[in-house]
Amino acid sequence: MKVLSLINDSNRGTIPIVLALILSALSALSGDTNVVEIAALPAGGKIYTNAIITRVTPAYAVVSYQDGLVQIPLNELPSIYQTRFGYSPEKAAQFLAAQKQNQQKQWHAEALARQAAALARTGTNQPVRITAIIDETTFGGIPLCAADGHSDGLLVKNLPGSVRQFLMSYRQLQANVADCERQVNRLKAAETPPPPKTTPKPLAGRPMMMGGSPAPVRTIAPPKKTTARQSAEDRLNALSAELDEQTTNFDHYAAIMAHPTGDFFGQKPIWICTAPPAGAAK
Repeated sequence: MKVLSLINDSNRGTIPIVLALILSALSALSGDTNVVEIAALPAGGKIYTNAIITRVTPAYAVVSYQDGLVQIPLNELPSIYQTRFGYSPEKAAQFLAAQKQNQQKQWHAEALARQAAALARTGTNQPVRITAIIDETTFGGIPLCAADGHSDGLLVKNLPGSVRQFLMSYRQLQANVADCERQVNRLKAAETPPPPKTTPKPLAGRPMMMGGSPAPVRTIAPPKKTTARQSAEDRLNALSAELDEQTTNFDHYAAIMAHPTGDFFGQKPIWICTAPPAGAAK
């Protein structure tokens, strides 16, 4: 009988790796435990080293490995693990569909809870500090506003125009201050004086003569601020003072009285403004 060798030069380096993976798999399967440890787990075109299968569902396995935690579909695991975990495409599809349905139920329950909380406060006026207008077109023309204490934002009906004007003015003032600061810094850099020139030393024993008399000692006066830089600094000081004043009086121009209506638009609560800010134009 002639025995054919399965090892040749082309696959001589690959076979030890395959054997190591098989031995690792067999070693992991030998223990009767819910936690499976694999030195090298091939899955989905990758190899997860120092892998530990910590949890298995009908659709995927949760695997901890040297770089973190990953969720691997069972159909990407080697067949030896698919057999052990009883993988079937039908069961996986049913599990994922049920999981999605449960997530949707949870989201729906959370939305109902938010609506119930809003309904409990319906008609109850309270101060709302508007900090920005995020969107005025997406939600049927109702402004989506950022407000203190409301991380997801509020849709505010009857938002006074004075609030819009103040917030636009405030953001523009912030931008003007930043632009003016950059301009002042550029002018300062352009006025950096060159290094002073050195005056040659006179020869020993003989004073340096220029026009028959000793050369006068010249002193270099510090450079004066140019008109452009002085103007930019004056403007920066004025803008900064104005911004400080508006920041101090922010609530005077951006805090309204409002209450939740109990309605939602795109999961955003709708509030209605009942009183403008104290600083609104009469």
